[in-house]
Amino acid sequence: MGLFRKRRADEAAASSPAAPVVVGDDDLDRAGWLPRQFEQAIGSDSAVRAAVLAIAEAGGGPSVEQAIMAAARTGDTGIDRPWHWLVAVAREAQRRGEHELVAHLALFVGMWMTSFVPRLTLGDCQDMRLSSPPAARLGEIYSVALVEVPKLDPTTIVVDHPTGRITVEGLLRMCAVGALELQRGLVEPQALARAQTVIG
Repeated sequence: MGLFRKRRADEAAASSPAAPVVVGDDDLDRAGWLPRQFEQAIGSDSAVRAAVLAIAEAGGGPSVEQAIMAAARTGDTGIDRPWHWLVAVAREAQRRGEHELVAHLALFVGMWMTSFVPRLTLGDCQDMRLSSPPAARLGEIYSVALVEVPKLDPTTIVVDHPTGRITVEGLLRMCAVGALELQRGLVEPQALARAQTVIG
């Protein structure tokens, strides 16, 4: 039953991928619309679950059966693969100067951490193939977001939805709060400085 358990950030901080994740055009294409699908699904539980599952599957998230087989074969369940994929996509989007893509990735991560992680159950993690991210991966995503998102106009609307509107300014605050909650050393210095400036 502990296979997909929700882990505390300090337990997950040392988690690292078995091999570097390499992403290409197809990954960025998928990452370009999957988070937007998630954003538009907010308000419908079944649609949100389907959207999260699609993101997790794009990142290689295993089913329960696949995780058990992987653990028996390699000792690694692979449940963190989607987070390694999201980091790799964010890094590649940063390299290409795709600031809007980074913004939507950051919004997904921020919403997952604030609205979903506190209520995740084992069944949720199994159904959606996504659990709490390793703190180190979370720090990497926030590090990219806090450097790249400020390059957009702060009044730019990232998502406009019946449940609410989020601008670049609001997204930056969300990322800054999340980054400052992580333990020292997990967020890159430039991003940490930005977070401190945003929060004031």
